[in-house]
Amino acid sequence: MTDHRRTLIFLATTALIAGLSAAGDPVRAAQTLADATAVWGMESETDGVGRGGALTPVGGEAEFGVSMSDEDRLASRAVGGDGLAVRLNDAALVAGEGIGGALNPTGDQLTVLMRLRNDTENWDLTLLGKHGGHDRLQYNLYSFDRPGDSGAELGFEFYTPDGYHGQRPFVDSFKAGRWVTIVGRYDGAGLDLFVDGRRVASAAASGPLRPSGGQPLVIAGEETGDGSEYIRRFTGLIDHVAIWDRALSTEEIESLSPSGGLSLYDEPHRPQFHFSPERNWTNDPNGLLYHNGRYHLFYQYNPFGDRWGHMSWGHAVSPDLLHWEHRPVALREAGDTMIWSGSAVFDRNNTSGLGSDESGPLVAVYTARKAGPPEVQSQAIAFSNDDGVTWTKYAENPVLDIGHSAFRDPRVFWYEPEQKWVMAVVVATEHKVRFYESKNLIDWSLTSEFGPAGVRDSGLWECPELFELPLDGDPDDTKWILQVSIGKSVSGGTGGLYFVGRFDGDEFVNENPDDLPLWVDYGRDFYALQSFNGIPDADGRRIWLGWANNWVYANEIPTSPWRGSMSIPREVRLVSTEDGPRLTQRPVSELESLRGPAVKLGPCVIDGSSDPLDALAVEGQSFDIELVFEPLDARRFGIRVLESESVCTEIGYDLRLDEMYVNRRHSGDSSFTRDFGDHQWAPLKPGEDGLIRMRILVDRSVVEAFGGDGRAVITSRVFPGPTARRLSLFTDGGSVRIESARIYPMRSVWSTP
Repeated sequence: MTDHRRTLIFLATTALIAGLSAAGDPVRAAQTLADATAVWGMESETDGVGRGGALTPVGGEAEFGVSMSDEDRLASRAVGGDGLAVRLNDAALVAGEGIGGALNPTGDQLTVLMRLRNDTENWDLTLLGKHGGHDRLQYNLYSFDRPGDSGAELGFEFYTPDGYHGQRPFVDSFKAGRWVTIVGRYDGAGLDLFVDGRRVASAAASGPLRPSGGQPLVIAGEETGDGSEYIRRFTGLIDHVAIWDRALSTEEIESLSPSGGLSLYDEPHRPQFHFSPERNWTNDPNGLLYHNGRYHLFYQYNPFGDRWGHMSWGHAVSPDLLHWEHRPVALREAGDTMIWSGSAVFDRNNTSGLGSDESGPLVAVYTARKAGPPEVQSQAIAFSNDDGVTWTKYAENPVLDIGHSAFRDPRVFWYEPEQKWVMAVVVATEHKVRFYESKNLIDWSLTSEFGPAGVRDSGLWECPELFELPLDGDPDDTKWILQVSIGKSVSGGTGGLYFVGRFDGDEFVNENPDDLPLWVDYGRDFYALQSFNGIPDADGRRIWLGWANNWVYANEIPTSPWRGSMSIPREVRLVSTEDGPRLTQRPVSELESLRGPAVKLGPCVIDGSSDPLDALAVEGQSFDIELVFEPLDARRFGIRVLESESVCTEIGYDLRLDEMYVNRRHSGDSSFTRDFGDHQWAPLKPGEDGLIRMRILVDRSVVEAFGGDGRAVITSRVFPGPTARRLSLFTDGGSVRIESARIYPMRSVWSTP
């Protein structure tokens, strides 16, 4: 270990002892910096660590080794710095190409970091990059003023053989005299921008970085191309700068960044009563099971990052479907085999022979996805004899293999009439669900298959679900529900279809025309739903939840340090309608325990000239809202939530079209995709009493709207800023009578015992 690295560790340990845990992680920060390709601590021109080489000041004045104030010095040490900075006055620092060309990365990974304090209002800056014109640009971190706004646009850009890649979001925390830590990361699949440990932008990108054209790395400035001049120079302090030829993990980036006063589960966009993992990527819910008084939620999880990859099963447990306790990763990727989606059961009678002398095991049935070529997806099992704390993969996996590359997502349950296990599993590219039977969860036999059906161009079929429901609550009159998640839904992108019919233990028969699509959710963000096995008969509910996201933009949504959330658990019922049996959904009753005191309105008439909510000063970002309207002559009416001067999400009813809708065209940040700002609708007729009923869950970045008895449901993600906290009632084209309005602020499950 070099002397400088020993110094980094020593300073970090000292800071930790001093109790500086509120910002960064001193020990991990020092270890991460010690691993960098190059680090410049700014004590002097020659204090670079690694292979960066010495710095050459150009332009105006440069003073190295400037002591920070006591507060700033402690903050610097907490994130791996040494409390010393370089003060630039209209100057830049030229690092060249590094020792042996070390600053010219050629692979498909890169991380750059800069901690600085701008002492001016000018943000037209090139912060860190090998630029020299776009014909030679390799990578670049920069900023631009945005006239009239307090803040600046921050950019990260580079070239690969695929072409140009970049993002340039607006960051309101850029202010004169304020320290800021900026990190740009490229991991071969996408780029991310972080400010003070919070991701502010993401975009897909791939391929190795374009080779350097011989231009130098410049800190706080930009070479014009011929080396004769350096422009866009900087005035202020720079604490330290670092470059890695790998993609840092989100946890490493957090350790190098001040927390900004944000604690885990209080970050921007973090849902307060919807489940999300502490960190990293999640998608499909898996293995939903009620056992020994607790609900088990397994879920697709990347332990190493916040994009899809390294798929494993995360795990959480809850006594009430609301307050979740995080457990260690249950099933991990091994070698070239990922752990894809599946289900879990309690093998009460130990039919598998994998249980203990005292009890049958919990058994997880999942898709083992082996990377190719050729790629193979087969079904495997794992078992637990300690209530899901630890898991053992079955030694003779796979238990079902047809040699197919798109054979996945097994849904398994006990079929009591024939004392056997049933599996529904998709052949995704053929738009088919296959049904298998087994007496022991190990030996499986094909009984039938279903599909294609529903819609002609549905994309892939995934994540089947199969269960029985009483019609109108009559246990003597039941139907079976088959659900599949599909690649092309009614609202665009991924969604879900369901079929109503009969199942005799071997074959499912659809009782509707095969070309009739029945949509689970009319929004864009409810996918891969699964229901809980094992709920006691005394409870009697069928409860499911889904992934509140859409594959069109899931990898790019602007959340950090996590990416992905679940919907609220919903009770599913089957009711008679004039069109035949149809599903209804409503939030589980447990959710009402989180309600604060209600704000109440009605009866009253509004015509758009004033809003009765104005006098009540209702503000916040997490609500449970119940609305009952009597239509008069207004064409449209409803409520706007998560509202500020220029931002709102509108949930309303269109009387001409008999539709409930969610309009997120002005809902906040949509820079991460061109396919986000849209209008989602669901058919909804007035009730028999002529009234329109809506229940709306608002949870920072998740909106779930339930219309009427729950036949119309829209789930939608939105990303407003922290100041978007107002609510307002609206009408368009006339008046509406508010029969009743109840607005409940919601307590956080992450702070409520």
